[in-house]
Amino acid sequence: MTTPVSTKLAPTTLVDPKIRRRYYHVYLIQMWISLIPAAFIGYWFYYPGDEPYLLQSIWNMELWAIFILTPIIIALMYISTVIWAAIITKIRIGYLNMRRKPREGVFKRDKNDKDYLYWNKRNFARMFLFWLLHSTPFTFMKTYFSYKFFGVKIGENSVINHIWMSPEFVSIGDNVKIGQGSCIYSFMFEHDKLLVAEVGIEDNVLVGPQCVFLPGTKIEKGVTVDAGAFSHPFSTLEEGETYKGTPVKKIGKAKGNGRNKDKKDGRNKDKK
Repeated sequence: MTTPVSTKLAPTTLVDPKIRRRYYHVYLIQMWISLIPAAFIGYWFYYPGDEPYLLQSIWNMELWAIFILTPIIIALMYISTVIWAAIITKIRIGYLNMRRKPREGVFKRDKNDKDYLYWNKRNFARMFLFWLLHSTPFTFMKTYFSYKFFGVKIGENSVINHIWMSPEFVSIGDNVKIGQGSCIYSFMFEHDKLLVAEVGIEDNVLVGPQCVFLPGTKIEKGVTVDAGAFSHPFSTLEEGETYKGTPVKKIGKAKGNGRNKDKKDGRNKDKK
């Protein structure tokens, strides 16, 4: 089974219902501020008043010209909303990080635990931006504004467009390919505890579709992971190996990746 492209594979932004209800007014204010540029563009373009607006002359144009310009204005409204929402979200997250710096560990699922509280607050702050980004087909914007803009390390030539991935404590190297519908979680719940630990994926890793990696998983260079694999927390997938299964088990050397590729290149040089 594959994941339809239309599915909104947004970053995971779980929020405790008690915390959501308590801070919902902050979320609404943040969303309202994020929509201000789009409101100005719409007002500027469509308001048929007597004031000499720059685009006021459009109302004297032919109908076909209005039809051509309207999609352009809608696209400008969307892009301006995404950019402004990203800026507002980054300011909000920066403020939250000043109050309580994100850290790895095991935390109690209680609003009185500040690490748990601020983990939820950061997720809540990202929610509107992620909804905007993952309700459209503009995949080039998803990677940048969901992750890179907020400091998540994603290497060159890495493909992660149609996966679920935590927006914190995840690092991805160069030339990494991750199949559709895979999940990379830097957090998990266990009874009344929240575990947060970094997931690290090094260079030249190939991951099949529908794989799941839990907190603390380390995937070294040149690893290949077959479709549908699952890793326990704090698993280490060793360099240049192939893994499959639930949980993942080593089944042999990866072909054309990492350590094996380096050895092959070395043998070729020796022959020369």
